[in-house]
Amino acid sequence: MPTSVPAAKAGIRDYLRTIDGLRPTDGVTVRGAPVALGGATDKQIVLGDVIAPQERAGLSRKAETPTMTCWLRVTRPGADDVAEDAAREDAAGLLALVQAAITTDPTCAGAIPPPGRTMIGESELQEYPTDAGEGTAGRGVQYRFTITWESHIL
Repeated sequence: MPTSVPAAKAGIRDYLRTIDGLRPTDGVTVRGAPVALGGATDKQIVLGDVIAPQERAGLSRKAETPTMTCWLRVTRPGADDVAEDAAREDAAGLLALVQAAITTDPTCAGAIPPPGRTMIGESELQEYPTDAGEGTAGRGVQYRFTITWESHIL
């Protein structure tokens, strides 16, 4: 296998979709690619670009240390403090669920080859006004975060 990225990215996406609070039935969309025009939802997690440096780890193996940039977005209708607070709290709650899922199973249901060491690498909070649809003001919150792991590959 020349890289762990294709299987790991699809596996992380599928794994997160099974977590209580992150499932489609919970109103959360988990995507493995950036959102297409008109495809945004009120609660979404987007698994984006991956940088995957490799170096030798023995005679026939490579150590790959990918970093995947992700975005978690929540929008709420309203332009007041209540809408701001609700969007911020919901987004932080979703990020906490992602962190807990990765901590609970660093292999993401077997998607990440050993040694794993999967974790949230960093996160950044952004808040912004948005259109909540049909001309209604809204508040948006976005976390840009990274998921990192290490895999030994042939």
